[in-house]
Amino acid sequence: MRLVLSKWLVRVFYTLLATGFIASAHADVVLQGNILIGDNSYDYIEPTYMLRERGRDYEPIHPINFNLSEDITLKQIKLNNAVGMDESLYFVIWKKDRGISDPSVVNERSIGNWTYTADNLGISLAAGDYQIAVVGQCFDDGRALGWKDNCSGWGQTYDDFSFKGITLVTSDANAGSDSLAFIQRHHIGNTNEVFGLGYGGDWYPDNAEGLTIEYPIRVSADRLLTSFTMYRYRDLDIAEYNVRFGLMNVDTNTLIAAEKMMSLIPTGDYHWAINKTLKANTNYKIVIESLDPVDFFDIRDDISWDDVVIKFKPDNTSGVIHFRIPHGKTALTCDASSIVIEAYSNGFINRNTCVEATANP
Repeated sequence: MRLVLSKWLVRVFYTLLATGFIASAHADVVLQGNILIGDNSYDYIEPTYMLRERGRDYEPIHPINFNLSEDITLKQIKLNNAVGMDESLYFVIWKKDRGISDPSVVNERSIGNWTYTADNLGISLAAGDYQIAVVGQCFDDGRALGWKDNCSGWGQTYDDFSFKGITLVTSDANAGSDSLAFIQRHHIGNTNEVFGLGYGGDWYPDNAEGLTIEYPIRVSADRLLTSFTMYRYRDLDIAEYNVRFGLMNVDTNTLIAAEKMMSLIPTGDYHWAINKTLKANTNYKIVIESLDPVDFFDIRDDISWDDVVIKFKPDNTSGVIHFRIPHGKTALTCDASSIVIEAYSNGFINRNTCVEATANP
């Protein structure tokens, strides 16, 4: 792929490249939603903690799911609008398909007491599905003990804290993720089933939030929305089509795609393959709805879940890795002339082994 520019345009090109108008600034990965963690006895909180001991190993409990569609260098883990910490926190990240015992697991502590940031990391994370646990400390009569499973001795209590999203700060020029993560736990329905089938502490939140939950979506360029995944749902009324998913164009009030959920088990992950193109700068939303009851007792299905991940098809790129500007042996002058800029799709080795990019810029 070749571009022919005048010399003054070459200077403009490098000015834009240096200021980030052509080479885009780094894109942080933001996991959205409010999370409560702890064991406050006056207001039931779930999860109490996100890790527990299992022999000499650890087991995740209600971890947070997210996706990276590209490799990133993780520079910082930051909780947004975090409050309530009485000591430093722990951040653990692992590849979902490898588990928490994998040697590549990220295990970092916040940078000081009463803080909510792990800084100066420089950790490489490959593209894929991930889980993250944010873990508070155990306290014994106000004294921090560090992390401790089964923090239930006399006078012992878990730290109670909350945050409104997690930001994974990257140091890469073009990093980011072709996905959205909504990490807040939800519960829909009308809580009319028999007591003990999911209430009294087994659900989070314990009480239903109404009959619908909505997830807003807006893209800056046309994108193919490929999938919607709900993690760790709990369904009291299985083997029935009584929960509906819908993709709406908010601007036109149009239903674009819909699917009724059939869960044959009371808990699990639910995947909806959507494959619909979303238009740029248009408001969309995904709606999860408990449908009208089919009996005379107004018993709508109650369903709760931990979080969702919405994925898009990765953007097409030009594949350009480096540029080369060939020129003659004579020195350049101030006279008007043309310069050829060649774009190549492999790393620079030497002028004879470059692979010229064929995609349009």
